[in-house]
Amino acid sequence: MPSMVTLLKKMSSERRARSFAGNQSGATAVEFGLVALPFLMMTFFIINIGMYYYTVNSIDKGLKDATRQILTGTAQTTAMTVGGFRSLVCTQANMGGSSIDCSQLNILMTATTTNWATLIAQAGGQSCVTGGNLTNSTGASTDLLSAYTSGTAAYVLVTACYKWQGSAYLPFLNLGTFGDGSTLIQSVMAFQTEPYS
Repeated sequence: MPSMVTLLKKMSSERRARSFAGNQSGATAVEFGLVALPFLMMTFFIINIGMYYYTVNSIDKGLKDATRQILTGTAQTTAMTVGGFRSLVCTQANMGGSSIDCSQLNILMTATTTNWATLIAQAGGQSCVTGGNLTNSTGASTDLLSAYTSGTAAYVLVTACYKWQGSAYLPFLNLGTFGDGSTLIQSVMAFQTEPYS
């Protein structure tokens, strides 16, 4: 027959086991630790994707507003330069408080007075990425824009190429176009200029 001390020890250890099994004081901390990291990563991802689409819309708006100057002939008749047009695109893109880095924005232009098919054929080899880097803008910064827009009633294709650094903060998703993890944002406007004089 077990002694009284042995019975008390056995009851005590059973009571401790039941007490430990029913103790929930650290469960919340453990659950929070398991959920917090994925939640914070998902939140950061959502914010980053939102910033990407905001940048895309800003570049689209900037290009649309700036190309109106070419469409109406204002850029050509006021002797706007290629660099001036690039600055105008960037300024218009930043109007909504966006944070477009103008040094990462390049503009490619193709124009013809023939027809749309000729314009498409000319623009066929045009790309925003050359050798893993952002393609340089069309022409020199001081060149007159009119040299690349073919004058009045011309068919014009303008492409904005932007190297967005935001995707570099999500290296585990490998969304980048460039070696440093940056992503290409591209916006295109095709139009026929008005018969300005």
